[in-house]
Amino acid sequence: PGGWQQPNKAHLCLYILRNTGSGKFSFSVINTGPDGLEYHPSNFDSTTGRQTKQLCMTMWDIPAERVLDSTFWVLLFRMQVYPSKKNDAAFLYTKLLTSLNSRPLLSNKESGPAEFYYPPSTQEAAEQYHELARLALTTIPDLGARPSKFSALLLMNAAVEIAYRGIEDARPSSMDPEDSRILKLTARNLANYASTLETESVADGSLGGALTYTWDLLDRLLKKLAIASSKPLDQHSAMGVGGRGDEMNSDFAKGLLKNLRTDGGAAAHPFFGRLRRDNYEEVVKALMGDPRPDPILIPAVLTDENMPDVATDYHTAASSLLRICHACSLLLQQRRLVKNAPAFVASAAQYALTVTLPMPHLDTNVCFWRKSPMRRETQTNLLFLIRRMCRIYSAATSSVQQSRGLVGIRTTAFACAACVADAIARVKCIDDPSPFSLHYSGLNEGPTRPFGFESGSFEKLAANLPIYDPQLTSLRFQCLDYMRGMTIKDDGTWNPTIFNFDTSLTPYGGDLELINHLSIELALPRPHPMTENAMVTHAARLISGSNGAIMEILPEFEYFRDIVFHFKHAVSGATSTPDVEDG
Repeated sequence: PGGWQQPNKAHLCLYILRNTGSGKFSFSVINTGPDGLEYHPSNFDSTTGRQTKQLCMTMWDIPAERVLDSTFWVLLFRMQVYPSKKNDAAFLYTKLLTSLNSRPLLSNKESGPAEFYYPPSTQEAAEQYHELARLALTTIPDLGARPSKFSALLLMNAAVEIAYRGIEDARPSSMDPEDSRILKLTARNLANYASTLETESVADGSLGGALTYTWDLLDRLLKKLAIASSKPLDQHSAMGVGGRGDEMNSDFAKGLLKNLRTDGGAAAHPFFGRLRRDNYEEVVKALMGDPRPDPILIPAVLTDENMPDVATDYHTAASSLLRICHACSLLLQQRRLVKNAPAFVASAAQYALTVTLPMPHLDTNVCFWRKSPMRRETQTNLLFLIRRMCRIYSAATSSVQQSRGLVGIRTTAFACAACVADAIARVKCIDDPSPFSLHYSGLNEGPTRPFGFESGSFEKLAANLPIYDPQLTSLRFQCLDYMRGMTIKDDGTWNPTIFNFDTSLTPYGGDLELINHLSIELALPRPHPMTENAMVTHAARLISGSNGAIMEILPEFEYFRDIVFHFKHAVSGATSTPDVEDG
């Protein structure tokens, strides 16, 4: 094998080195193109007028010292081993080949036998290398040798003979129709090729014997195909035709039946015809039902030139969240039609939670969410949209390939959502303050104090995960500072915390205190006597929604609970989806 290799492509040729005697050698290059064929001699077919090429070009009368010189072989095989832009057809044909016998390329045309072929018509056909391998097997670059076309006939005869031996012992009706069709097409191609050979092309007169063998081989093959691929007929009809005592020697057993005419009363099962399905295609279509209509792809718009990248007020924040939630829902519903839909949704949801929504600040005069008046429907709507965005982000990141980097980014995004929701939940609305907001922020009248939620393992988890984006790294520190500021007082003591799902699924501490305050505020029945177990059960039923008294009156409590749960679950180290048992 030979050829040359460039940085972006490679070309394959085949070389034949032959000792012609008297200290001389011949070197043949077999090339099916398209590169390099411009250096091969050309001719024209007198019948069709098409151009033909000498695909096997031979350098004649090469001295032995040139062949034994390692310099030529080093340069020749270097073109195959080391890719370079300098490796091309010009270097092979004009530099290396001409150095073998110190003669121009075209001067070798009249020095020995030359055969011309049609070059491959397309690039794809040239890259199949079938013609290249066939030429290498059948070409004999020697004076007086048989032509390559005759050797190709012998090669094709051998291939068909091998195929015939494979089906020689095949039983009637045992062959697949597709296999028989392929063999019939092969026989037709062999017959067409054999008919193009001229009697004068082989000087020793052996072409006649080869053609006779070809016709006999094709006749045997076609007869065997007629038997092996024949359709099975009704056995009772065959017995009626061939005689009941001579079934194996009947024409039916040999696959030679011409019709199905039988004697009267030959059918042993007169009701078998009821199982016939003459309209088989219609029956199959009826069983399959109507075809499923083509799906309708609904476009999802993730960007809006009229909306700012970062929210400037409560209206733009709610509008941006609503638009992104709607677009993400469309993408997830059409994930079978849109490639990489979960990845697009995760990117859009992450952008909304980390960029569109401004981060809160501990100072109420500076905090974006608490420095301006807010109405209660705005507060509830924002918390609802943030919860919806967290659900979408959780579903999208669970559908893409998991990695440690993704875990770090996901925990930071959920931490941003929890901090923003915390700041919104602490707002004292100007029209109808929420009892939950008043108690949670410590602004309610009476003996109350503010609450918060702990960062849990977020600090240690995020420190050990690869986060290479400087913006996400900055957001992680902002979230940690905000959570510490809401849970630790100036004197170093801790505010009560709620929703400690990462520690225990049983309410305790701040959960019991907050639920007790809300029960009093909303006139909800409390257990009596107020033992610790009774209060834990009472708080668990209200927080989980098993008792929907608080959820119905204070929907913002439910939204904030779910947002904190998404954050706690992200930093817990548990899998984002439940395990599914096999079977």
